[in-house]
Amino acid sequence: MAVNSIFKHKNFSKLFFASAISEFGSFITDTGLMLYLYSVTNESNSWLGLSKAVFILSYTLGTFFGGGLRNYAFFKKILLFSNLIRIPLLIAMSFLDAPHLLISFAGIIAFFQGVFTPLRRALTNIYVPKNEIKKANSITSTTYAGLHLACPYIGALIYTEIGSILPIYMTDLFTYVISFFLILSLQNVQDLRQKNEPGEAFKFELNFLSRNANIKTMCVQYAIVGVMVGILIPLLLPFTLKTLGGTKEHYGIIMFCFGLGGLIGGLTSNSLGKILGSNKLTVITFFIEVNMLLIWSQITNLPLSYVVLLIWGTVVFIRIPAQFNFISETVPTKDLAVAHSIVQMCFVIPNFTGGMVVAIVGDKISAESTYFYSGIFFSSLALWRALSPSTKKFYKLEINQIDREYIG
Repeated sequence: MAVNSIFKHKNFSKLFFASAISEFGSFITDTGLMLYLYSVTNESNSWLGLSKAVFILSYTLGTFFGGGLRNYAFFKKILLFSNLIRIPLLIAMSFLDAPHLLISFAGIIAFFQGVFTPLRRALTNIYVPKNEIKKANSITSTTYAGLHLACPYIGALIYTEIGSILPIYMTDLFTYVISFFLILSLQNVQDLRQKNEPGEAFKFELNFLSRNANIKTMCVQYAIVGVMVGILIPLLLPFTLKTLGGTKEHYGIIMFCFGLGGLIGGLTSNSLGKILGSNKLTVITFFIEVNMLLIWSQITNLPLSYVVLLIWGTVVFIRIPAQFNFISETVPTKDLAVAHSIVQMCFVIPNFTGGMVVAIVGDKISAESTYFYSGIFFSSLALWRALSPSTKKFYKLEINQIDREYIG
């Protein structure tokens, strides 16, 4: 993958680094806040599940709002505001220790993070020519995998060594400031809509999947993954501590292994996509990923858990850029924001459901049992999807890449 060539596009480079720096702060805060909540709530699984559910609900609302915006001329201003507003919210959180207030403020931040995501992904397709969009998606996913690799470990290390979440908040705040100025230097994009009618974007959101059967098939797969991850993540810390007999540092190492696998997956996804096609690669990795939960539920020692999370992370980050590539190859420019928004919501809304399940039963059923029974359920869903006509049609699809406007 020719990394240098993709960064010759200055607007893409600025958007890429603005997003990566901002996400670095967000990722270490996610880990630090989870550890802090686990401590101040007397190790309550339900509070962790509630925190995840509120985050996902808020992120979903933000994604819906961002995806409904059709006027590219306003994207830059909205990205700037989404970064700027999170700064005073983080400052306020540094003075709070009540769990319900921390979760509420984190939810507001998640809303603007949700607004940011579909607009960033849509602009990537404008700032990069179509013959290089797969490189852009691949390097972006690989970088995010690297952040998944490093940030949980960094967040856990800072929190456990210093014993305070304040340095994590301040790091996050600093990343938002840098991101703001990088976005400020982006070239403005003109309105690419064909029409400008009140309510059009909202109506389009509701009708998009009915007019795009292949995106709908991908969304069904992503929704299944969303519920599974919603159950997996909140219980990962108690599973590490109580079932695997690890420490909070081991939790950071487990997440590090997932990120390392993601780095491998991100680096190999583009090459695999050239061989299989983005649609086939999305389907294959989906089936492997869904069955990983049942395997994970049977792990009882730390060294083996590192290997499983390494493989899991590799599969996930092979799928993610393949998914983005399919959207880039098949969705018209004017529909990119709404496409990314809907696909993301097809993950986060089910993810919210999974988080609520943990919030309800997290203190009644052990993490090990929850993983096991959930794993059986999701493996059964994977078999059902494998036999469905829509999945077979999606897998056999021959892709003809569309043309789009490019702003260097």
